[in-house]
Amino acid sequence: RLLKNLLDELKMRCPNPGCKMAMRLDQFNSHARVCSFGEGPCRFCRSVVAGGQLRKHEQMCQSRSVVCSTCSLKAYPNRAPPHDCVTALKSQLQRLHQHLQQQKVQYETKISTLKQMARTKLQQQQQRFEATLATPIRQVLASETATATALFASPNLPGVVQQRPTVAASTTTTITT
Repeated sequence: RLLKNLLDELKMRCPNPGCKMAMRLDQFNSHARVCSFGEGPCRFCRSVVAGGQLRKHEQMCQSRSVVCSTCSLKAYPNRAPPHDCVTALKSQLQRLHQHLQQQKVQYETKISTLKQMARTKLQQQQQRFEATLATPIRQVLASETATATALFASPNLPGVVQQRPTVAASTTTTITT
């Protein structure tokens, strides 16, 4: 506690060249932000500005943006021409339209690719299916064909009455006139 009290009473000089200010340790940070001899980056454009000029610079900075209370878009109050809600909304709408068109093309390309992949996969599966079934089907068809051929070649087909060709008797007809 004694050390803290001693440090609080200790006066420090501002490190910025040209500044003669001496302050207690607890005042050091607040002075560094406003010291006219110090430098700091603008939070909008990131340029280095003298400490005493930083607040004024940030108020006038061309990169400073605010949200427009009318259209809710980003506006730059220190730029010319002044913010116009209709123009800003049209511009935003055009950017969104362009973005949607690009996404549409990307999705159409992806869909086309997926369709082609599906067709290819379907053809491959169909070929595998046909290759798997082709041999057994050929064997069954060959067996059935052999059975059918054997049945039709047999003289006694069950349930079928065979008619044997008959030789017609020769008759002689006499024609009188």
